[in-house]
Amino acid sequence: MNRLTMRFLPLMLSIFLVPAVAEKVEFRSKVMLSVSASESIKNLIVSYFGREFRSLGDIDIVSVDPKTDALCVDVVALELTNKSGIKTGAVITVGIYYRFDPDIVARYLPENLNEAIGKYLFSEWCSSPDIWVRTGGLEDIQQMCSEIVADIDTKYLQYSRNFLKL
Repeated sequence: MNRLTMRFLPLMLSIFLVPAVAEKVEFRSKVMLSVSASESIKNLIVSYFGREFRSLGDIDIVSVDPKTDALCVDVVALELTNKSGIKTGAVITVGIYYRFDPDIVARYLPENLNEAIGKYLFSEWCSSPDIWVRTGGLEDIQQMCSEIVADIDTKYLQYSRNFLKL
């Protein structure tokens, strides 16, 4: 074989064989959902968010655990009342950030840095949060939750799905 063939043979083999043996990676993401609200609306909000995330099909809702790599969604919801005490609406505030497992971070620290110190320094390591606020009537809570999950899907999850398709 000539030199040109020898140079391009590995390239040609990789073009034809790699797609045949490459394993398709399926996207799955963990979402750590935390809801703080009065008992009268907390269960509704947990239900609505859970239903919307599950409807995406590739999301696992996990319990709050500081050692879990996950997209964290912290929800604070309040019922609004007027001076007469009549409930007039709701406000939903959402903080969204990524949390990282400190054990993973500690593996990449310089050898001279004590592993325990590294874990302590990075025990609450997370990305800077986005904070969103939605307001509406009490009858709009389901719609607000649906819109928030759609926005989270667009801004955070779709990017990861597209990255895996490359």
